[in-house]
Amino acid sequence: EDLAFSTENIIGTLDNEAVSENAKSFLRDAISNSMDYIYWGIVFFAILIFIFMYLVPHRDPNDEHLIKIERE
Repeated sequence: EDLAFSTENIIGTLDNEAVSENAKSFLRDAISNSMDYIYWGIVFFAILIFIFMYLVPHRDPNDEHLIKIERE
């Protein structure tokens, strides 16, 4: 209930002496856990992108056969 009045300014909440240490600790843990999920999500999608980049066939821009087909 200590956090109910000051959820818009997280830094201000952590610096506020009126907020109990338990509430500050809870808020720090919540921020840390949420950042972990965000970073792991980014790592997961980066790995997926590299896998798809490897699997997608690449074409040589200097391939004369493809250049001829594109001009037709």
